[in-house]
Amino acid sequence: MPLTRSRWFQTTLLLLTCGVMAAPPLVNHFRAESPFGWPVFGSTAPGHQFPAGVSKNKDYPLWYFVGRTVVEDATLTDRTGRPWPLYPTEPDQTFPFMYPPFAALCLGALSLLGPTGMLLALVLLNVACLAVAIELGVWLVAGTGDVSLWLRTIPAAVCVFFLNDMFLLGQPNLGLLCLVLGGLMLTRSPKLGHHVAAGGLFALATAIKAFPAVVVVYLLWRRRWLAALSMVGFCLLFFLAVPSAVRGWDRSLSELKTWANGMLFRQGEAGVGQRPEQSVGWRNQALLGVANRLLRPANAKAEETAMGGAEPLHVNLVDFGYRGAMAGAVIAAGLLGLGFVLLLPRATARTRDTDAAEFAVLVVLVTVGTPYAFGYYFVWLIYPLTVLVHRGLCGDRWSWAAVGGVAVGFAAGGLSAFRVYEPMAYGALFWAAVAALAACGRGMIVPIGGELYGTSGR
Repeated sequence: MPLTRSRWFQTTLLLLTCGVMAAPPLVNHFRAESPFGWPVFGSTAPGHQFPAGVSKNKDYPLWYFVGRTVVEDATLTDRTGRPWPLYPTEPDQTFPFMYPPFAALCLGALSLLGPTGMLLALVLLNVACLAVAIELGVWLVAGTGDVSLWLRTIPAAVCVFFLNDMFLLGQPNLGLLCLVLGGLMLTRSPKLGHHVAAGGLFALATAIKAFPAVVVVYLLWRRRWLAALSMVGFCLLFFLAVPSAVRGWDRSLSELKTWANGMLFRQGEAGVGQRPEQSVGWRNQALLGVANRLLRPANAKAEETAMGGAEPLHVNLVDFGYRGAMAGAVIAAGLLGLGFVLLLPRATARTRDTDAAEFAVLVVLVTVGTPYAFGYYFVWLIYPLTVLVHRGLCGDRWSWAAVGGVAVGFAAGGLSAFRVYEPMAYGALFWAAVAALAACGRGMIVPIGGELYGTSGR
């Protein structure tokens, strides 16, 4: 067996890569005398003052603080002692924690390990998620046989900066991708129990960060009735039953309503959700954010301008106003969805190859279809890139061109690290995702081979 196909070689390469990416948060943690505002090896927090500013370890302190707040059944306070609940009802207070209540419960369980234990657990979880995401992608596109090292390394290399963000920021997006890919894999099975489990995985991803909820539309269109019903049932479990069992029905229902009103139904000309400036700013690479910047004179540096010291940045090509920009976003989303539906092969024409491309298009649509899609969201493109690299290795030159286009888009977005914001303002990552979307869509109608297999549904 060639060295590049050796499991030991590939495992060693993965662990070395993860070690390099995991080093900064671990070093920051152990070099700090009190990195989370509490003793490094402490298991409880002596008080509940919300951490001021952003530490070198980004979101890790917030995750621990939210977890301890849930465990101790307490209310956060700011530095002045003012109450600051996870989901404030006062209009002048933003949510310190923007995820659904179920995610707070998960952090509560992890916080029992203490600051150091929780950090180590999250880092190891990201290591496991990276390995699982790579292997699930390879399995979906190429099966269980030996594959070239390039199939595992090129997609990860293109997405390396987003993978690094998973470790640096402590974000769960890589884990969410694993849940969605695992669910999609299970929907290919003829066993009904696997479809129930798939719905559970989709629901778990939704309960942690909401935006994977749109997968249910795909399940309904593909007539995966049991998986869709299971997803709805598990969502009720994760959003209502579990929080109510831990924190009481009245409070859990109140927090869920407050979170939904503040995150899902709050929108206006200034932006959407709890970070309106970010929703129209250059960081947001979702379809909604890009449409607002290109179709009306929304300030791409609204967040920096609000904090002072930054000039507004406008990149709009036309001025349709707020309503026109929102209409444009809706029309674009509708056209993308319609194109996806029209390309879907019928059950009798489906192969492993077409399914891999179909799932890749779904993953891209979920990524850019959320109201917020910051840079690290695009770690999800590791799977569409796996599809394209596989097709490229099988001789499809168009797929290599798409991989190159995605890499160029990601590189252009990386210029923001040097305070060059125009590429991101124009939607560098979004257009990179569109390139992957088009190439994977082509893969649904131009297969590279694979045996037909029968499934029920469309």
